[in-house]
Amino acid sequence: MSSSEGYPPPPQQYSPQYAPPPQYDSGGRTRRVIKRIDVLSAGKVFAVASALIVAVFGLFFVLLAICGLLSAFTGNNGGGGGFGAVALLFGYVIFVVVYGILGFIVGALYAWIYNMASQWIGGLVVEVE
Repeated sequence: MSSSEGYPPPPQQYSPQYAPPPQYDSGGRTRRVIKRIDVLSAGKVFAVASALIVAVFGLFFVLLAICGLLSAFTGNNGGGGGFGAVALLFGYVIFVVVYGILGFIVGALYAWIYNMASQWIGGLVVEVE
């Protein structure tokens, strides 16, 4: 009896560089696994996203700073509103920069943790078209 009778052929082993093309369903979608996230690119994306979020929501405080600046010009408060407005504007810029830096650190840390976890339990499965 030949070893090929009645048995399926052995699976082909592919290196990660030469993986077989994905299998598509009837809708043109395929499932992929995210096994690793580049730590530096995740840090950059988180930095920009964090800075943009703080910049957008911080506009409310900039509006308050402008109101303080305008009240300083009316002279009703003894001239202290101008300093408060400048301090709020300066704080706004500092917060955007600080949150960008913290976003980079957190994003890189999350990517590193994801890479460690995906080695143990596998990566995220995503469906792409």
